[in-house]
Amino acid sequence: MNYYSVENLVEKEVWVISHYVDTLKLGDFAAGKMLEKLMRLFMKNYVFEYLPQFHYLCVQNCICQMLSFLGCKHSHQYMNCALEFCILPKNEENGWFSFVQRKMGDLIISPLKQCVKVKTVLSPTNAWRINRESLDNKKIFIAIVDVYYLYYRREFNKIHGAHAVIVTGYDTDVINIIDWYEPYFFQGNIDRRDFLKARSSSNPKNDNPYSGWPIYNKWIDIEFNFNELSPKECLFNNISYTLQKRYNTDSNNNMLFGIDALNYLLNISIKHHANQSLWKNMHNDMFGLWRLYNLFLTNFSEVAHSYANIKNFLPLFETYNKLFQDILYIILKQSVRESERTFERFSDMFSRFIELTSSLYAILEKISFNDKNLIISV
Repeated sequence: MNYYSVENLVEKEVWVISHYVDTLKLGDFAAGKMLEKLMRLFMKNYVFEYLPQFHYLCVQNCICQMLSFLGCKHSHQYMNCALEFCILPKNEENGWFSFVQRKMGDLIISPLKQCVKVKTVLSPTNAWRINRESLDNKKIFIAIVDVYYLYYRREFNKIHGAHAVIVTGYDTDVINIIDWYEPYFFQGNIDRRDFLKARSSSNPKNDNPYSGWPIYNKWIDIEFNFNELSPKECLFNNISYTLQKRYNTDSNNNMLFGIDALNYLLNISIKHHANQSLWKNMHNDMFGLWRLYNLFLTNFSEVAHSYANIKNFLPLFETYNKLFQDILYIILKQSVRESERTFERFSDMFSRFIELTSSLYAILEKISFNDKNLIISV
């Protein structure tokens, strides 16, 4: 794996800092201020890990980094990166379809969901008061912000879009944040007024696929209060969730899942292949799913190399990833300039993609049924 990090010894470091402050025998207020200064110094020198597969998955990236900071091993394996195609059909006026996105509380596998608390308070002042109390108690958190207000990013004062950062402290007029995400890898201060604007933004719609929905002071608290799972247990949770999402299990809605969703996409693209906005919308949503699949493939590969009867399936998963990527390129090309020849290539490749998705489901089902009979590689 390609990490940009150093191994962390957070639990030990926090204990040493706290123990040192205790030995000074200061009053409560002075001790609190000393602890705050030393923790800030520690945070400044702490190197957060970054896995390139988290590019375009900023919330998952922050959750993973928070879990690692709290001492969790192989935290990337805890992300919910199940392969999930879920579409809500619409009429032409509303763009023919929309992909149903995962809620923030569902970005981590089921056994750990109770550790991720997604919260929101409409008042920026009240939200910050609650967050400030957490920071005073040495609890860092993840804030959802609008990149339009982040001075270190290229979108500053140009483009709106939701993003996630880790908030680690504050002074009178500044907020200390960590945005350990390529290409910025930012760790420093932003103006308190800009931070509050970024958090309370309505995030108006523009070309950024992460725009178009209000942020309204959302944040995430992480509580590391669970027994850790092995990478294999994490993988099988993702496999189980993928298999559950193959079919529509709710007869009260019109959503399409799995192969049904992919067939709908193919049919609607055949009927309206000259409409460039359809291709643009499809690319934005499919691209996010491909990034999730990249993370799934990384986690699957780590486990597969330890078990001979899973490792044999790895080439098919890699072929699927390559085809997924090639399709995205064709969709993007069609969104820029409509071409009959390009569409024919898309139609052929997407039909193959549907067949391969069906094969992938069958393999995952086979792996799931043989959970107790895995053969350890020598």
